[in-house]
Amino acid sequence: MLVPLAVGAAAFGLTRVRVETDFTRNFRAGSPILEDYRFVEERLGGAGVWEILVPLEGELDWNRVQRIRQLESRLRNEVRIGDLPSTVSEESPAESSASEQPPATAGEPALTQVLSIADALTGVIDIERLERIPMLNDFVISQGLEQFRTRLPGLHGSLLAEDPDRPGAWYVRILLRSRQQLPAEIQQGIIDQVRAICADEAKGWPIDRPPVVTGWYVLLARIVDHLLADQWLTLGVATVAILLLSWAATRRLSRAVIAVVPNLLPIAVLLGALGWLGIPINMGVALIAAVSVGLSIDSTLHYLEIVRRRTRDGASATDAIDSAQHRAGAASVFATIALVGGFATMVVSEFLPTVYFGALVCAAMLGGLIGNLLVLPLLLVWLDRRR
Repeated sequence: MLVPLAVGAAAFGLTRVRVETDFTRNFRAGSPILEDYRFVEERLGGAGVWEILVPLEGELDWNRVQRIRQLESRLRNEVRIGDLPSTVSEESPAESSASEQPPATAGEPALTQVLSIADALTGVIDIERLERIPMLNDFVISQGLEQFRTRLPGLHGSLLAEDPDRPGAWYVRILLRSRQQLPAEIQQGIIDQVRAICADEAKGWPIDRPPVVTGWYVLLARIVDHLLADQWLTLGVATVAILLLSWAATRRLSRAVIAVVPNLLPIAVLLGALGWLGIPINMGVALIAAVSVGLSIDSTLHYLEIVRRRTRDGASATDAIDSAQHRAGAASVFATIALVGGFATMVVSEFLPTVYFGALVCAAMLGGLIGNLLVLPLLLVWLDRRR
């Protein structure tokens, strides 16, 4: 009766699971790296660093500089922080103080800095005066680029580079800076706005490839976005692989299915409990399912192998289970204690995914041990009675 109740409660809890959307919340409050993040966020324009690569057919000239400046102007003025999700607004004061996330306001500019080769040129060229002398535009731009290349070759190479695969084609690199301590939904919304503006501006340009929005900020947003899906994928693959190997080891599909149940049940209960408690899934939690099942299935196979051998020798199902309980049970207990002791050392880390991973793997392995010593024998008895 308890097993169906646990499964039902876990299933409902799984529907409430949410993902940790702020990457900086993966560190303990007060840790040096979080303090450094906060300093950059509050005083240096944000820790989110990313970029746009704009392909050009031909060298940078006056017309292309003006188009780059127009793109930058739109990025500064039109990219805004969207509405904060309800999960952020409903956080408790304790959660907010734990990360001390700087306040964000919907509608405020999302990009704190936008920089490209066009800005470097406007620093040494009077653009307004140059606009009144069209015949000199391209000459002045070429001279400005040459001086910039001569005096600051490193910076010039990081902002303007020739495509190594296409001689004569160039890339302009627009550097962006934004706040990192924002929910992933907001970050993805900012990225989508930048991509939309780039695609709109590129329509009238003589280029055959759209601008590419990339960088660390984009990568982090993608990691968080795919976190939950990857967890279910890895768990599904691990379950199928373990089921097939258990089938090969036990030589019976029914026992292979029974082998998986006591190992999956603790995982489902743990993840369901996270949903009930409102604890978001981070990178560490996303790994525990596949890892824990792989660790605990070992004791299950030893247990079933003893049962198989004893029944093959003519023992009854009850005697075979009793023998496995005494012979494999003690070994499973000591092996689990040793593994739990090893994984428990992770809880002292400042990186919270490591803490969650260590603590939850320990809990899952203890749950797997209970499943192997209590649930597995009951399932074997039930299976024997149905034969």
